[in-house]
Amino acid sequence: MVAAEDVGTPAPASPLLLDPSVPGRFVWLSKRSGTFAPESVLPLGTKFKLSLRAGVKDAANRPVRVTLFAVAATPPMRIKGSVGVGYIDRS
Repeated sequence: MVAAEDVGTPAPASPLLLDPSVPGRFVWLSKRSGTFAPESVLPLGTKFKLSLRAGVKDAANRPVRVTLFAVAATPPMRIKGSVGVGYIDRS
C-alpha cells in the first residue's frame, strides 16, 4: 500500500472510512497495515461501518482491488453498581 519510507508516518488522508464519521489520524505500521486513532473518546452505544476510501492506491499508484466492509460497536453505558443515599441497614 505504501513505500517503506512512509511506515510510521500519518497518512495525508486515512484510507479507512468510518460511518458515522470520526475525526482522527491513520498511521502506517507497515507497508500494508496501519492504525486509526480517534481524536477523542468514541461515543458509547454506537455502531460504526468501516470501509476503504474510494480511490485508494498502492505504493505503485495502482488502484487497490480489495473490498473492506466491517462493523464495530462501542459498548452501551452501563451502571456497574450503586450506593443508595441515605440508606440505613436495619437488619
